[in-house]
Amino acid sequence: MPSTTQSVASSLPNYSVSAPPPDYSAQVTEGEELLAATHTSFSSRRADSYSRSWDRGPGIRVVLRELNEDIVDDIPVYHQRGLICGTIYQDNVRNTLQIEGKLKFSVFGNNSHTRTVKVVDECYELWSRSPPQVGPSADSHGIEFSSVLPTTFRDGDRSVPIPPSHEISLMGVPGVYSQCTYALKILVVTRGPLWNKTQSFTIPFKYRSRSRPLVPLVTNEGIQPGCPIFHATIKSAPEVWFETLSILQTKTASGLKPVEVQIFIPSGRTFGLADTIPFHTQLTGTSPSIQKLYTLLSPLSASAEYRALQLSQTLSAQSTADSISSIDRGKYSVVGRSDRDYICFSVTLTRQVCVELKDQVVWKSFNIGKGVLHPIPPPFELAMADNPFFSDSAEDDSKRIVNLDSAGEIQCWPDIHVGHFNVGDNVQVKDFLVVQIAPSEKSDNARSPFLPLKMAIPIFLVTDSWSEQPMFP
Repeated sequence: MPSTTQSVASSLPNYSVSAPPPDYSAQVTEGEELLAATHTSFSSRRADSYSRSWDRGPGIRVVLRELNEDIVDDIPVYHQRGLICGTIYQDNVRNTLQIEGKLKFSVFGNNSHTRTVKVVDECYELWSRSPPQVGPSADSHGIEFSSVLPTTFRDGDRSVPIPPSHEISLMGVPGVYSQCTYALKILVVTRGPLWNKTQSFTIPFKYRSRSRPLVPLVTNEGIQPGCPIFHATIKSAPEVWFETLSILQTKTASGLKPVEVQIFIPSGRTFGLADTIPFHTQLTGTSPSIQKLYTLLSPLSASAEYRALQLSQTLSAQSTADSISSIDRGKYSVVGRSDRDYICFSVTLTRQVCVELKDQVVWKSFNIGKGVLHPIPPPFELAMADNPFFSDSAEDDSKRIVNLDSAGEIQCWPDIHVGHFNVGDNVQVKDFLVVQIAPSEKSDNARSPFLPLKMAIPIFLVTDSWSEQPMFP
């Protein structure tokens, strides 16, 4: 009788050699397309190194390798899930490695408080299997280490992203302060006859969590020179613009009608710190309201030449000759007018810092960029339609609706290195694009026929600009 083993063996299928797997390549080959790239701790990075040595105490040298960026101000830089790796050269065969990150934030005023939170707290015991060496070959027996930076930390029962390295100080009453620092520490214990002596050697480093917009900025590429980017794209691709509308109210005694204020910015509303952000503004109202507003605009908002050209082409209820004559007579001249009579039309990037501590929330804002405005003459066909010489009916000038257009661009100031971030209920940094039409000083509001207007549009500022290339190669 055959055995059970022989029966099972006879029922198995015949074995055949499978085809070899395709060759793997980290680079895109012909016929392939890169759909997405995910950063991992072990992906290839820059091979730059950083070295630091101390002569005091037992003498120690640390070399950090595979840094994420060029060294800034003699401080190494790491990104999210950055791999901190290197070698410690020292006579001791045993050391302690600590990686620390501390967030310190404060509020000042009648109820001042300060809190410090550890956002990174890693500790490792390092030792070498080889006995300490002396002489020229000692460096070859260093203690190697590697550790991956975490992306979050526990704040109570929540997981919160670790913040980037920063220091923000906004004094006043109330005032806020926020600082986040990171450091690599090596603790060396020297044993003595009575007690042990512990020395600490610290290497500060910067943490920058990189991100970038999902879509590219609208640009002048392919647009006829001299044609405003907004006019060239608003009909063919309206989805690339995000519109915000508000009303510039007037005082009752002025007899003027309110003015509609529109601003258009790229629809993604996420921009790199180095991006030049285009925008378009449009003021719409009756001819007397627009005319009065225009005559009050500060010459800092636009050049006098542009103002005269814009007014002569937009407010064309009068004949062209009358408009030019009015300008020549100084009707719209800025000469001899007090600065207190002007209205400023400004577009700025504003950063808001919010600190929550001990059941109180304090926020303060400051500017991080200022826009440049370029008034735009109306299209030729619109100017002709508004001109009474070409219009079929002469409408009452006080009811005629006219537009005042401007184009511009804005960019963060170069000393801004950190984008928006949110550390739970502790510290929040938000960014806004702010349009403001108001006198320079609040005390001058009573002199203006228009009430102050301020429009704040939430945006997201990130470290990098949009690119087709993977952020982490």
